[in-house]
Amino acid sequence: MALEPCETINREIIVKVFSSYNVNSINCSSVSEAIQEVKSHKDPYITSVKIILEDEVVYFSEKHGRIENWELEWERQKRILKEGESDWECPNGIVSCYENDLCLDCQLSKAVGNND
Repeated sequence: MALEPCETINREIIVKVFSSYNVNSINCSSVSEAIQEVKSHKDPYITSVKIILEDEVVYFSEKHGRIENWELEWERQKRILKEGESDWECPNGIVSCYENDLCLDCQLSKAVGNND
């Protein structure tokens, strides 16, 4: 995901719904609203759906699969950004290790009972 995940942004958020007959564009005020908009389109004639932020496609159903899976990753990335501001420091020096999303080394240490 190239753009940082956030709830509401001062950028244009568009959901494009492609069907067998036409393309509908729906303006949204937040990524959460865009996700709900994608979820609401269950018509069998819909061929694909995109979420576009400032001319950048961040979700494309043909590439990313189910919106629920993409939403989970988006929520995870939001949590990581928020936790990046915490005091947690990985004992192994891995920058992508977070207190609630441990790196593999920390997960292994925790599993064997090392609580450094």
